[in-house]
Amino acid sequence: MEFKAVGPFPLIPERHIGGRVISPKCIETFWKGCNQFRTERGCYVFARQGGKGYTPWYVGLSAKSCFEKEIFTSDKILKYYNAMSQWDRGTPVVFFLLRSKSTKGATNRSAILQLERFLIERAFDKNPKLINKQHAKEPSWSIKHVIRDPSHSRPTREAQSFKRLMNMGPVTQLKNADDE
Repeated sequence: MEFKAVGPFPLIPERHIGGRVISPKCIETFWKGCNQFRTERGCYVFARQGGKGYTPWYVGLSAKSCFEKEIFTSDKILKYYNAMSQWDRGTPVVFFLLRSKSTKGATNRSAILQLERFLIERAFDKNPKLINKQHAKEPSWSIKHVIRDPSHSRPTREAQSFKRLMNMGPVTQLKNADDE
């Protein structure tokens, strides 16, 4: 099953004395900007847009019902509040990962579950404060210069070649293994 990423779609909360509030009016405005995806199924990522980048805060799925019935339930809004309370600045946004129109047949629930698990693992790698608890665990392993390397040093040519082989991110400036 093929999925398509769309977004980001801003979710602009109202500002109140106690903080930001996601009101029914905010939700209505949000759906006006992405109305064509209301009845779709798949996964979604609630994130913070700040500067030039994005930070994922919650990954969810909509396999049994559509996005419209899943994304703004009261428990999800509480999770979004929890995330927003940790930001000084930034705009909440939502990305959708929905079934590509080229995919034929019924929605495959197990593919959506697999995608959600993958997205949670990747989001946790980027943001250890991810709200998701299930599937969001720090792995006990790393690959030097490739993934979860605590040294953050410049990658070797071998590490970059491996990253290209495994399609694991952008190629950055290379150095020789002898430079270590």
